Formats: sequence, C-alpha cells, structure tokens
Amino acid sequence: MDCNSNHSIFLRANGSLACWCDYGSLKILQPFDWDIDYGRDVYLGSVFQYIRSKLRENEMPFPEFCSKCLVLANNLEYSSYYIDRKEIVQVMVEPSILCSLECPGCMTKSERTTRISPPFILEMDRFAKIIEDFKNNGIIVNTFDFEG
Repeated sequence: MDCNSNHSIFLRANGSLACWCDYGSLKILQPFDWDIDYGRDVYLGSVFQYIRSKLRENEMPFPEFCSKCLVLANNLEYSSYYIDRKEIVQVMVEPSILCSLECPGCMTKSERTTRISPPFILEMDRFAKIIEDFKNNGIIVNTFDFEG
C-alpha cells in the first residue's frame, strides 16, 4: 500500500501539516511548532516514519481517515524511493483558508473556518521556517502547489 503522504506534504494556512489527501486534510500530523526541525523531526523523523512503517506493513496509518481517502493506493506496493533520496514530490501550500469562491471540489465557505484553528492566512515566517528546515537537511522539494 502506498500514499501521497509517503512523499508529499500539505501545509495548512495555520502552519500545521495535515494528511495530503482530500479527507485526510482533517488529520493534523504536526501542529506548527517553532522548536522542531521540520526536515529532521517531521519529514525524516517520527511523524512520517510512522506513516511509512504502516504503509510498508500494508496497513492504513490512520484507518478512520484513510478508509475515506480518494487517493490511497491500496494496489501499489510501498516504496522508499523518495525518502531514500531525501526528496519531497510536492508541498501543497494553503496560503489562506478565507477564499471567497465556491468551487465545486472545495469545502464550502461555512466549513472553512471550522476546519482549522487560526491563523487563517499563512504567515510567511512559518512558511520560511519549514522550507529552510528542509533545505538545511538536504531535502529536495520538486514542486510547490499553492491552493486555497
């Protein structure tokens, strides 16, 4: 079993990291914390090691979320390719949760501020800290995808 959270990261507007997938965006993997190293302690550390160990064992890391996920790849075998290379395929960044549009594939306006705690606009110093931590640990980011 494999999953986008094996090799990609979703950065919420409040600086927390959530599961990468649609339903999993409700699952906070790491609240924002100035005192941790997001490269060493999170992506290469225990937070994502837990996800990878479950996938390697062909188990859902968070069954209550994974069972509703549209992108969980039950048919694929876990691969350590990206972690071995210290590479992130995609960092999906939510710069704001206060969008005024009502796109069909997105949450409704009424849901937006109930999904995460403030701040609702990503503070640049939080974004910079996380990206600098990746850089300082030699982690390559292939793509940044800004949504929201």
